[in-house]
Amino acid sequence: MTSFIATPHVHVRPATPADRPTIERLWLMFRHDMSEFGTRERLQLPNTDGTFHCARRGGVGMRAVRDVVARYPGEWEVAFQDGNPGAVAFWRRVGEELAPGEWGEERRPVPERPDLAPDVWVSFRYGEA
Repeated sequence: MTSFIATPHVHVRPATPADRPTIERLWLMFRHDMSEFGTRERLQLPNTDGTFHCARRGGVGMRAVRDVVARYPGEWEVAFQDGNPGAVAFWRRVGEELAPGEWGEERRPVPERPDLAPDVWVSFRYGEA
């Protein structure tokens, strides 16, 4: 049996003032989802890494990152939490695919929050900037 999975089209563009209501709603959904970390069952809410369940593992995130860094070549740093295995795997994969063997990872304290575990930072250079 052959099955086909449609790959969603990704279009990345800078946000405009007209996008503010949409971004605010997405942020509220993300915050709500984070408050229910580990107990959510609803597909319409984003996962803890900001992606939607329907888009996971389909390459959407990597295509979006490639599009953004191609527009703004240079040094990049991205922070995420070690307790989010999906984010850990994703950002390490980004580093290796965009800067093979030349990306770095370090842990940095969260400013003014000594009670929190350090953030993980992945850094890489992309393009000619």
